[in-house]
Order: sequence, then structure tokens, then C-alpha cells
Amino acid sequence: MEKQNTIGIAGVGKMGEALVRGLIVGRVVPASRILVSDAIPARAREIAAKHGVTSLDTVADLARNRTSWSLRRNRKTCRRWSKGSRAT
Repeated sequence: MEKQNTIGIAGVGKMGEALVRGLIVGRVVPASRILVSDAIPARAREIAAKHGVTSLDTVADLARNRTSWSLRRNRKTCRRWSKGSRAT
């Protein structure tokens, strides 16, 4: 029997919501196995209501309840990468 992973998505802006939608529409995992969190908890609750996934108030809660991760880069990291200096 295949292991049933729970996927946690930290940050559900436009890209995070697209990940949620793609996972559900593509039947990669059912909505019941997707957890979302955002710096603005109301945004996570909005996405949860819209797509039938579970929202958690903090990333720490997300970390305790997931077996797989999907993370977004923050703006500081994006700026550093756009200048050509990648972190190793």
C-alpha cells in the first residue's frame, strides 16, 4: 500500500494557491491531505474555504502536521538571486 503523505504549503499567495489548485485538479493528492499556512492567517483560511483544504495559523503548526513541503522564496532571497549571488 502506498504511503499517504500530507503536503504542507507555506505561503498561499498567487503561486501557493496555484500549487493547491494544481494538486487538486491534477488529482495528485486529495484536498483532505493538503495543509496551508500564510503570514496572514485570514488568507490561509480563505484558500482553505475555497479549495477544501485545511488551514493552519502558523508555519510551526504546519511543520508539526506535514510529511512533505512546498515552500516559497521570500523577496530578500529573490533579490539576492537576481543579482547573481546564489546561496549554497
